[in-house]
Amino acid sequence: MLTRSEEDHIKAVYGLQQAGPSAFTKDIAERLSTKASSVTDMLKKLAEKGLVKHAPYHGATLTTKGKRQALMLVRKHRLWETFLVQRLGFGWDEVHVIAEELEHVSSSKLIERLDAYLEHPDFDPHGDPI
Repeated sequence: MLTRSEEDHIKAVYGLQQAGPSAFTKDIAERLSTKASSVTDMLKKLAEKGLVKHAPYHGATLTTKGKRQALMLVRKHRLWETFLVQRLGFGWDEVHVIAEELEHVSSSKLIERLDAYLEHPDFDPHGDPI
């Protein structure tokens, strides 16, 4: 099981890799509002767990295992956004911060039931694929 901070770093690397081949420490730190030295320490931990490949001055990339973890986080985030909009009446513009908290719920049974309850949506309220 990963810590919230580990998950946040994995998701940040994933997001940055959508724009380029690797995620640089400075960019991860900026995205997470933290220090570059903290990011470097975390990337070392994630590399030890087989979730990222990190080469100083060349950035970090997700391993297959890391990408699987990142996609699971993104899926949970988007399911929670959908639930908050469709079932609790939140505006699509106010759900991101709440979903950031809820995406760290570790119960896969809960997420699968949430997906079924929402009738397996294909897209979140922002139009992003789930």
